[in-house]
Amino acid sequence: MHQDLTTWLQWFSNQEDLSSFSQPYFYPAWEHLPHEAKLPHADVISERLETLMALLRWQSDPENQAAPVIVTTIQALMQRTFEPDDLQGRVRTLKVGDIIDPLDLVEWLEDQAYEPEAKVTQKGEIALRGGILDVFPLSSPWPVRLEFFGDELESIRYFQPESQLTRDRVEKIELTPGGEFGIIKQQIEKNEKAGNSMLISFSNILDYLPRDACILDTEPLALQEAAEHYMEQIPEDDPYFMDWHGLLKRLNDGDFKRAELKEADEGGSFIEDSPEPMSMDQGMELHPDLESMELYRPLGDRRPEAHIAEKQRQDFLNQMHRWLRKGYQVLVICNNEGESQRFREIWSESGFNSDSAQSKNLHLLTGSLSRGFVADSLGCAIVTDAEIFGRYKLQRPRRLKSPHAAAAKSILQIDFADLEEGDYVVHLQHGIGRYVGLRRLPPVGSQSEDDEKGPEYLVIEYAAKDYGDEPPKLYVAVSEAHLVSKYIGAGKGRPQLNTLGGRRWQKAKAQAEKSIRDLAGDLLQIQA
Repeated sequence: MHQDLTTWLQWFSNQEDLSSFSQPYFYPAWEHLPHEAKLPHADVISERLETLMALLRWQSDPENQAAPVIVTTIQALMQRTFEPDDLQGRVRTLKVGDIIDPLDLVEWLEDQAYEPEAKVTQKGEIALRGGILDVFPLSSPWPVRLEFFGDELESIRYFQPESQLTRDRVEKIELTPGGEFGIIKQQIEKNEKAGNSMLISFSNILDYLPRDACILDTEPLALQEAAEHYMEQIPEDDPYFMDWHGLLKRLNDGDFKRAELKEADEGGSFIEDSPEPMSMDQGMELHPDLESMELYRPLGDRRPEAHIAEKQRQDFLNQMHRWLRKGYQVLVICNNEGESQRFREIWSESGFNSDSAQSKNLHLLTGSLSRGFVADSLGCAIVTDAEIFGRYKLQRPRRLKSPHAAAAKSILQIDFADLEEGDYVVHLQHGIGRYVGLRRLPPVGSQSEDDEKGPEYLVIEYAAKDYGDEPPKLYVAVSEAHLVSKYIGAGKGRPQLNTLGGRRWQKAKAQAEKSIRDLAGDLLQIQA
């Protein structure tokens, strides 16, 4: 639920009318307990530190920033983390022109739980090669390459972890700790060796909140049950956790504003201040304000026969019109402009006038929601295109964030880590060639001869058209590297290189396409 809530808040904060609403942050719990001898995933620690850093930045300048909205779980609240001052002391900002010994920087990074590797590919890793230091901060979507001339930091560039190709230049970079759980574990061990459990103290996320922060309990009973179940898995007086009783005391003794969802007499629900202290025996009930669309029989993921589906859709459109006549604001969320246009057509075909007074309260928005709802207390109904057209996306388990993964998939289908000069590659349009390396070229239209400032290209050599001629080379921009794949052929023989502009590759592609069509036809005949 907390992941869905974060997604909904992110969607609403992106709407023009709500642009002043702060982008929400998700503060997750470690997915492993300390005694399981497994470290939490780097993306989990990354999200936790990103949230804590956002709170620190806001507290340093609250007048000029929207207050962050934090979505978290009771397990994450119970888990300890850095004290605010300790975390602030573990953050370092580097700028081009700074004077710093690269070896001293490596030592500092290792103290912050960064792992030395031969090549940086994952968050929390560093690699030093001469005057070049690669770092993948947990707070950054891309790893950074720090280039030194002696002790002077000459340049800072992002780079692709898969290909190791550099991307954009930046003037400064913020380095946050490379871990959290491992550092806390080391500090706890120091405390135990010193015989003082409070030699180094810890916090939880409540210490990062302002004194007048508002805490909204969305499912009090579920929180209590989750906390009690979690406590059963934690040894008594475990230094990694604040127990449920201690957390309740902290919430009640603090100056936090608390609120909870209550059921209204006339139905629906509202948010009410909760001056009463929380307790484990409070027994609060939650009646969500959001009424499911299932009561109004929208089209489901299992569509009936066409004539039944059409009748069911018409009944649902009639219900939408009834909401409009009652003065409700009806929002229709469509995945794309095509779905929006289709809705306009069937709305008009159903006899509803888009220019009528009631239809002024009908709003089309582009977004992605899995289900709609009705909030009678707010006079609002939100409908998704899936409930109108009967097309539902499968709900898949949440994947950990990997900000570079999507870009890497679309930009670099080829694994450059395994590609060496002389390897055979295949370009989608030009066929088989020989990879001869990477090269920078001056930017298009630039009078400068400085290749270092230009974009990077893959250089592919093709067969010469005439014997004795220089083999032509094709320069493929990194942004188009998805057109290139590594050659995989039968046997160990070397493939014949294609010529640029030749017809042999086009004939080979046409023959392959024909073979695929023939095979598909055979399969259809077998199935029939």
